[in-house]
Amino acid sequence: MLCDSGALEAEYGETHVLFVHTHGPGHLHSTGRAVTTLADLKGLKIRRPTAVIGKLLEELGAEPVGMPAPRIYEAMQRGTIDGCMLLWEAVKGFRAYEVSDHHTEFGFYALAFVMTMNKARYEALPADLRQVIDDNSGIKRAIRAGQGYDQGDMVGLEATRGTGDFHQIAGSELAEWEAAAARTTAAYLKKLDDQGLPGTETYVKIKAYVAECRAELNG
Repeated sequence: MLCDSGALEAEYGETHVLFVHTHGPGHLHSTGRAVTTLADLKGLKIRRPTAVIGKLLEELGAEPVGMPAPRIYEAMQRGTIDGCMLLWEAVKGFRAYEVSDHHTEFGFYALAFVMTMNKARYEALPADLRQVIDDNSGIKRAIRAGQGYDQGDMVGLEATRGTGDFHQIAGSELAEWEAAAARTTAAYLKKLDDQGLPGTETYVKIKAYVAECRAELNG
């Protein structure tokens, strides 16, 4: 399939890439305040999953806080933070629905995972065993991993229903949020480009690969 493009071969040349996948979209879960506008986010202390998402939160007017996910429950319970950003699967896993009463579905982020193995070990295997690994790698395995997260999100969403209010960003307000996300993306890509890394080039390629994959899967 087109998704098995070899796009990571140069960057991960010292390992043997098995597959790449992402988890589901991460949303905002807050306590004591509904967040439906940028004004609502102003000054809120929000646990961010990555430094890049922290920049997005700053662009949106919030105060990003870095901490390990297992500390979210206590931090929200004590009021150290006002909210967190988690996918539905993790909301259940970390019981964040017990300490949050508002859930803003915006799809702020999705983290990527790369599964690799020792390249020398892979190449030292006999052809039949390499074939077994190949048959369980690539796009088919990526889809299976993604489906696992999709199922986990369904379970987490169901566990969260009834524990708080759900909010959507719409209309002109959505356009403002999306514009802020676009500014953050552009700034991060420029930072990579300025360091001599192919940030913009990689971003454009990945968007093209995603479109190709969707076309194949829906075709």
